[in-house]
Amino acid sequence: VVMARNPEANKWAGNWKLNEDQWWLDKNTDVTKVNEILSVTLQKLTGTERDKDAWDKIFKFYNENSRGMAKQGYMPGEVIIVKINLNNSSIVKIDNQTDATPQMVLAVVQQLVYNAGVAQKDIIVCDARRPIYPYMLTTIWKEFKDVRFLQEKAPDKAQPVNPAYGNYTGLESADWVEGVSYSAGNFKDAKLIPRQIKDATYLINLALLKLHSYPYNYMEDGDEGQTALTMSGKNHD
Repeated sequence: VVMARNPEANKWAGNWKLNEDQWWLDKNTDVTKVNEILSVTLQKLTGTERDKDAWDKIFKFYNENSRGMAKQGYMPGEVIIVKINLNNSSIVKIDNQTDATPQMVLAVVQQLVYNAGVAQKDIIVCDARRPIYPYMLTTIWKEFKDVRFLQEKAPDKAQPVNPAYGNYTGLESADWVEGVSYSAGNFKDAKLIPRQIKDATYLINLALLKLHSYPYNYMEDGDEGQTALTMSGKNHD
């Protein structure tokens, strides 16, 4: 387990009740410092001194241990899913409830493109059960016009278009196919998985340090607020 922290990466005042000065704005989270944190983490995890070497070591480790492919690094054309948590997302999100941070997702995409050698079109940022909120889309597309997003439903007119194309190129809905087979035929929907995820070669589980239930006092009646950190396992839902 590797941990890195830089308190200067975030400057948000913490006024979660206000639908302004949100934590997810660029002025409140420094993507450069976030990328520095990610770089330190990658290098410490792999015992390397360069991010490129770290990614190469990660891919080779995974391929040897999970795919039986010794000394095999990332190959062009292989698709990478970046699974994020958008449990509180909406097509018009303006609130401060917790979702994946645009700057963290951008830092991961920057790492994949610039250091791991992954083509933009082979990166899919997704939460197949939620919509992608506007600031997430614009933050990534501003630098990487060909990165793809996967959400539950087709693009909504309230969502921003990809500025490079003037349409919803790169924003797609989940195409549900059978991914797991078992004998319980009455639960056919439980077998389904988005085709885009099933066909991908790698998945990065970009979980959140958040409670599964709501963090606010007024929402803690009944069973709300009773679930602790669920992180990586829950993020696969």
